[in-house]
Amino acid sequence: SINICMLLSSLTKASFFGSGFHYIYNNSGTGALFSVLLGVILGFFIVLLYLKIITDKPLHLKIKESFPKPIAYIINFFIIIISLSIACLVFFRIIDFLSTQYLTNTPSLILGLLVISLIFYLLCKNLEVLTRFGIICFFITGFLILINVAGLIPFVELDNYKPLELNFPSGFIKSSLTFALLFAGPCFFTTMFGRNNIIDKDKLNKRFIIFYFIS
Repeated sequence: SINICMLLSSLTKASFFGSGFHYIYNNSGTGALFSVLLGVILGFFIVLLYLKIITDKPLHLKIKESFPKPIAYIINFFIIIISLSIACLVFFRIIDFLSTQYLTNTPSLILGLLVISLIFYLLCKNLEVLTRFGIICFFITGFLILINVAGLIPFVELDNYKPLELNFPSGFIKSSLTFALLFAGPCFFTTMFGRNNIIDKDKLNKRFIIFYFIS
């Protein structure tokens, strides 16, 4: 369960890399801090919904058992579309982050091909290998974020936090919803595992919530 949680934590951070905070700041201005806090709360409710949906079997198998075949195929089709949309979002965020922050001289196409090759390699392996890779990603992303934060500390001006303005309702709410969806969206993949595939499934809910807030 901790391997899965680390993998999902990396994916949630990846979906926010690149222009995620830039978008939120443009919509809510100096109230971005409050929109992020509200987004964390909204995302937490989405996470609780996921944990409620997760059953002993993967979601697509549970749907096949619970609905007639035509309806089950339609629902699973929409689940595939949602999964691909989230995967594409995370993929482009990762490429954007790498190409703008660290590998500025490397063409995005080359980075994309490398990431796609890595994804296909992992898909050919079992779930254990995939989740172990998640542990590596968790510590790498954490290290990169710490480097960025450490580099920005000298430029922080506390005076900027005094005139906190909340742009209600559209900008502030839009930013909060964006933050919540960017972070909680990748957690949708937990419904694909099935609790029976997790050794210590009784610890999944607690660890899932902890790593969500860590992200």
